[in-house]
Amino acid sequence: MTEHQPLFLRRRNRYVPVYAACLIYASLILYFLFQGGKTSFMLLVMATILGCYWLLGARNGIRKVTGARTFGSGAGQSFSVGSSIPVHIEIRVPGWFPIPYIVVKDGVSRFGKPIRIHETVVSLDTKRRAVVSLDTKRRAVVEYRIALHKRGSYQFMETSCQTRDLFGLFMQEGRFLEKQEIHVLPQTITIASWPTSPYWRNMHHHDQIKARHRRESTQLSGIREYVPGDRLSRIHWNATARTGELKSKQYEFEGIPRLIIVLDCDAEAYVSEEQFELAVSVAASLAEYGRKNKRQVNVVGIHSGLTIWSSDAVRGETKSYREWLASVHLDSLGNKLDGSAWISSWMSHSELQRGGMVAWVGGEDNPRQLSAATVLSQYGLFGSCFGIGHQSGQGTNNQAQLARLGFDYIFVPELNQLPVRLGGQK
Repeated sequence: MTEHQPLFLRRRNRYVPVYAACLIYASLILYFLFQGGKTSFMLLVMATILGCYWLLGARNGIRKVTGARTFGSGAGQSFSVGSSIPVHIEIRVPGWFPIPYIVVKDGVSRFGKPIRIHETVVSLDTKRRAVVSLDTKRRAVVEYRIALHKRGSYQFMETSCQTRDLFGLFMQEGRFLEKQEIHVLPQTITIASWPTSPYWRNMHHHDQIKARHRRESTQLSGIREYVPGDRLSRIHWNATARTGELKSKQYEFEGIPRLIIVLDCDAEAYVSEEQFELAVSVAASLAEYGRKNKRQVNVVGIHSGLTIWSSDAVRGETKSYREWLASVHLDSLGNKLDGSAWISSWMSHSELQRGGMVAWVGGEDNPRQLSAATVLSQYGLFGSCFGIGHQSGQGTNNQAQLARLGFDYIFVPELNQLPVRLGGQK
């Protein structure tokens, strides 16, 4: 019996030994009734004892197994691609029924797709499964490591514990489920610098957006007249005492615009899942660049709706934000997000309505990029469109149209090419 057989075949094969044992036991009863004698009596007694042993094993033992699983160094962790984390499973079997060994199967699923894990722990059987034995307290410990090669949200599945009777005839199985998740963050690359793009460096609305987005620094630049609504902490008491009128402190403004990173999650924007994984890595790398340079960064996921992460969530890398980076996936529902609908949600957000520089990350030569740039330019927004994938002949046409709208086109074939394409590394 193998795991590749259909379910009905596995169930039928599982009960073949049961049917055979019942047939043998019925034959021994008939043999004792019609033949008599010590031999038939002893055979029937031995078969009855074995039958009681098997029935007790079927109702007790491994079927009531419980367990607890720990992984990494604790709960609430996020791991990077390529990590190898330790998993510790403690198995407890109540009762007294003798169990010769346990075959343990543990596994995870990624985005609903099962991924089985078979690790060498104590010893291996012929099918290379982990085999452990119970100690005197009827406990067993299984330890193995999971290699995380892809970004995603991994869920642990049911842990299966199998054993057989002392004669190896009947298989018994128990399962327990602990709902736990492993969040694997996307791969990122360090961006040394991101020079200002020539496509929107000299645009007339660039200064307007800087003025709208600018915020005060902690550097004092002078003294101004008091404006109703100023906080008490802003009042310059020495100047007020000298002049006899209320004076307020004036601080310098920061001129760096807000960075708004948009991740297009539409399935039609990408040729393959690998392109989308690269897009997530690019968006995460840009967010990391902005965070390290102490810029105000918003991350927006656009699909059939809008998922907007505030600058505080990005700067603090909150748990919910990290889990979103690990679990975001393509929207294959086929829902089209109307242009006026998403820009309305965009402009209703308190941080996004102040404007900034947009970094739209999507598939290569995606018509949605051009239409989005058209809508964003109407609200005075500018920035860059990142094309993920294999460059085609339409790139030049889109690049020219995007340039007229204030967006430059940056083609990224691989993650390690991102710093070079941004112009901050040769």
